[in-house]
Amino acid sequence: MSENMDSPLITFSVNVNRDLLSGYYLSPNGFLRDIFSCILDLCLCLTAASLQNVLPESFPELPLFPAVCLTAMFAMRRSGLRAYILAFTTGLLLDAGAFNPIGMSSLLCLFSAFLARLAAGFTERLGWLPQWVAVGFISNAAWVLPRMFFCAKGMPFAVRISLLPSQALLSSVLAAFSILPFLLSIHDLISKAIPKRK
Repeated sequence: MSENMDSPLITFSVNVNRDLLSGYYLSPNGFLRDIFSCILDLCLCLTAASLQNVLPESFPELPLFPAVCLTAMFAMRRSGLRAYILAFTTGLLLDAGAFNPIGMSSLLCLFSAFLARLAAGFTERLGWLPQWVAVGFISNAAWVLPRMFFCAKGMPFAVRISLLPSQALLSSVLAAFSILPFLLSIHDLISKAIPKRK
């Protein structure tokens, strides 16, 4: 009886593959490549957020939102958790660069990235061009519409309706047919040029 009580009820065994661990952490195509990829993504977020804060002053007639398109690209080409972290970070950079209260842009970027992943999944069988157009249009509209109707404090409702064709429709068309396809094409070309991890 005492022998049975002394024996463990549950045992766990952990085996470590040293070759795989050393190959990941010491190989140029392993840990270092992932770190470089994360740093590059953060630099892209900073650049896109800076452009989005500057473009309205330079081109007020063209509603361009490159940071939103970048989060849509991350939603299509990165894992879910990483895409959402990058979207949240991009929103923080947008708010910090525009001296806005921190948090609202992050929530909208997360919402845009979430809808971008859903749209990419639903349109995957249609081919790359319809998928890119649908993702660009939906993700951009998910950014613009909530900002116009929930974040534009003090703006009359009639003015918001009058801005819909330019701010929502035109910006979403530009995102769907120019900005997002450009970003995805550049990303895919660079990905094909970089050797894949063995």
